[in-house]
Amino acid sequence: MKLRKRNNRTAKDSFFGVVGFACRYYKMPPKSQYWKYFEKINDTSAKCRSCGKILKTAGNTTNLKCHLDKKHPNLMPKYEPMRSTSSSTPITFKEPSVVPSTSTATNVTMEMSESRSDCDSEKSYTDSVKKLFSQPTLSSSFSKISQYGDMGSKGIQLTNSILYMICKDSQPFQIVENEGFLTLMKTARPLYKVPSRFTLKRMLDTKYDIIREHFKGKLQNGVYDLTQSHTAEYIANILLKTCNEWNIKKKKIVAVVTDAGANIVKAIEIAFGRSRHIHCYAHMLNLVAQKSIDKTPNLPDLIAAVKRIVTWFKQCIAASDELRRESDLKLIQDVFTRWNSTFYMMKDF
Repeated sequence: MKLRKRNNRTAKDSFFGVVGFACRYYKMPPKSQYWKYFEKINDTSAKCRSCGKILKTAGNTTNLKCHLDKKHPNLMPKYEPMRSTSSSTPITFKEPSVVPSTSTATNVTMEMSESRSDCDSEKSYTDSVKKLFSQPTLSSSFSKISQYGDMGSKGIQLTNSILYMICKDSQPFQIVENEGFLTLMKTARPLYKVPSRFTLKRMLDTKYDIIREHFKGKLQNGVYDLTQSHTAEYIANILLKTCNEWNIKKKKIVAVVTDAGANIVKAIEIAFGRSRHIHCYAHMLNLVAQKSIDKTPNLPDLIAAVKRIVTWFKQCIAASDELRRESDLKLIQDVFTRWNSTFYMMKDF
């Protein structure tokens, strides 16, 4: 019985000895495809089979990939995956080697420096992915929400864009209450609260006042206050003064279009010459129509009578409301400088 136990112990020791030897001197095959082109030296370094260069593995195959892409781009087909199929470091049971010599340490240091320079793009890509999938902080989340508030920069920008769309496309203010528009804004900007039509109306009035004051200032700076009698000589001097302020030479002015006022016509002749003056055709046509009306018998009296009636309806609100209930036609008041307004007044009466 003692001999049998001794034999069993001897067999067991032999079995574990063989397993230990195998785990000690035989490495497990690496999982990444890049290891086909490298010989593993230890857990932290590998040697290129093509050029013999020693690279730091650092627990992954990133440096191996960068070396192949830069030094041996023709070794690996383009359709092969760019990354290792396993993110874990290949397991090996080989004992670590003794501390390397000075020359070996220098070589490894140079390899680490080169591998870092070769893989700058890979590092930037990794940082971009981490930034993309990183969870935002609480302060940044509240800051993003506040940007779409009533006083936030993005909220004000969106509200102004909606108001511009309403004015530019002649849309009703009620469009902001339509279900389709609200669904669109909720899909595009979930954090944005669409303002009501009453808010947009108040904003439009405010913007109108601001723009009106802006153009009033521009008009005040863009016109002259004529302080003297509007004689031809005085008007000519003002026109030449304006041209000098804007550095406009007289020879560059091809034509000046005006009405048939005697002082205006004479001023243009004094300032720029008779050959550059052109009468306004619409003004001349109106003068022809007015003179034709004046020379037609009984027509001026008829036009004057109709004009008095139209003026009375325009000035009396009760009469205008009664006329509106009886007829869909709207009376037109004529303007002396527009002959066609007299025509439409007589036609619709």
